[in-house]
Amino acid sequence: MSEKFWSVKAEKKNEGADIGHLYLYGPIASTTWWGDEISPKQLINDIKSLGNISELNVHIFSDGGDVFAGTAIYSILKQQKTTVNIYIEGIAASIATVIAMAGDNVYISKTGMMYFHNAMILLIGFYNANDLSSMINDLEKIKEPILTAYETKTNKLREDLSAIMDGADGGGTWYTANEAINARFADGLIPDEKDQAIAACIGDNLYMWNNIKFDLSKYPNAPKINYRSEKKLANEIKTEDLIVNVAQETSSTAAGYDDGVKAERQRIADLETILEACPECKEIINKAKNEGWDYEQTSKTVFSEKAKVNKENSEKFLAGMTADIANAGSKVNAVPAVDDTTGNDEKELQTLIKKYKDMKNGGKKNGNQA
Repeated sequence: MSEKFWSVKAEKKNEGADIGHLYLYGPIASTTWWGDEISPKQLINDIKSLGNISELNVHIFSDGGDVFAGTAIYSILKQQKTTVNIYIEGIAASIATVIAMAGDNVYISKTGMMYFHNAMILLIGFYNANDLSSMINDLEKIKEPILTAYETKTNKLREDLSAIMDGADGGGTWYTANEAINARFADGLIPDEKDQAIAACIGDNLYMWNNIKFDLSKYPNAPKINYRSEKKLANEIKTEDLIVNVAQETSSTAAGYDDGVKAERQRIADLETILEACPECKEIINKAKNEGWDYEQTSKTVFSEKAKVNKENSEKFLAGMTADIANAGSKVNAVPAVDDTTGNDEKELQTLIKKYKDMKNGGKKNGNQA
């Protein structure tokens, strides 16, 4: 009996119905799917063996595989009477993205990615023009049910979805987690996600995760993994969540949502320019992001706070010099009298600085006089 590319498990609950889990890790293989002993019927029976479950959680980490096996799994999941939750735990590429569309709820890992592309075929042998023309027609027909699965989930126009599968240069389109959410291929990040083992890079576009090897070199434009610190990644996710939430709260239509995301991204980008000029103003900028301040309001607040800080620092500097001089035995009136003029303030400050420098030099003047 061939080895299955899926596994199932029932999670026992003390109260209420159990929760079922279906794991799709690795390639969606055609050989095991269409073998004499492994078939769509076997997957159906495996899901039934979970018993009376309140929901079915489908865990995906797959670089794709056989299109017909994938569309069959999509159909099986769509026919489930219980709630189906999809968890993209890393990569959902190619036909695995179609399977993901079967979920009532689709969640993706904060470090997850999705890859969409047109159907492909591996050719080995000799073919004439009629053969190739027939293959092209078959590939175009295969695209239609894939588009239907995407359309059902996202409510996007088929021509827009087709453009995503085409990609800018014909090589398909890669989406990060937040890009997939914004495009409505996923509903959100995995709730309460715990840190997972990161897929280890073992070669050019070769990764190992959970003892499963993924070869992304077969896909054009495969992204190079950019490892970032957990703190930086968390800040990026927090910012993206803020953008999505604002857009959802202020929009009632898909077009309004997209415009809201664009406007909110621009506001955040404008605030980031202030942060670049004033790194010490991070707390103010974070408050501005969360409370919806625009560039002008944030700039005024930053200017006001910097002026306040500069005044406080000046006062602390004068107080520190006064204390040092006093400890050295000198007496200086560091606080001008109420009726002093601006000129007297300036004279007082210069005198104080001079005495401070003299004291630091051991009481010497001009470097050689006692």
